[in-house]
Amino acid sequence: TVSEYVRHDIAQTLGLGLDKISVAYNGCRETFVPIQEIEKQEVRRQFSNGQAYFFYTGAIHPRKNIPRLLRAFDIFKKRTASPVKLLLAGRLAWQTDEVTAALEQATYRSDIHLLGYVPEEILPKLMAAALALTYVSLSEGFGLPMLEAMHTDTPVLAANATCLPEIAGNAALLVDPLSEVSMAAGLEKLWTDPDFAQQLVVRGRVRRERFSWD
Repeated sequence: TVSEYVRHDIAQTLGLGLDKISVAYNGCRETFVPIQEIEKQEVRRQFSNGQAYFFYTGAIHPRKNIPRLLRAFDIFKKRTASPVKLLLAGRLAWQTDEVTAALEQATYRSDIHLLGYVPEEILPKLMAAALALTYVSLSEGFGLPMLEAMHTDTPVLAANATCLPEIAGNAALLVDPLSEVSMAAGLEKLWTDPDFAQQLVVRGRVRRERFSWD
């Protein structure tokens, strides 16, 4: 399986000994690489009205915690009055009524862009041009977008839950996925403290070397 978290979950659920289960971490596709500033500006021009943006990628369903992320983004915007956008790349999967409601209630709805499914050739550039990846899932087995962000030199905001701290190590800002205030504070930290954000990028360059298909 792909993480120690899932290894222990399988053992507990099925009553197996841990010696029966081994961990082989995921790797990252080679298309996820840093891009030049001029390319970043072009991505922002196309997708975020030329503004910096927080980014989420993945299917949109309850486990991904998107309604809380939307409300946290609202808190962040009210606190900072910043021009930052929130871009969500992924299909609306199932049980999305709460997401729809959170969108309708968002004070800063015009700053939230739902991109739907994003083609493989565009996704790495969207990741690489982001102010930060936001990955605050309630449950994950590995959390591949975090590794993709590290490969594109993009800072990571992640939930302090399930496998995510195991994969992120010290290369992400971890927040409480059940607290919109905690998430909003994390967004604000990454927006107002570029030196800290760059520290996460540098740590990510080291951390990503632990994970390969080999």
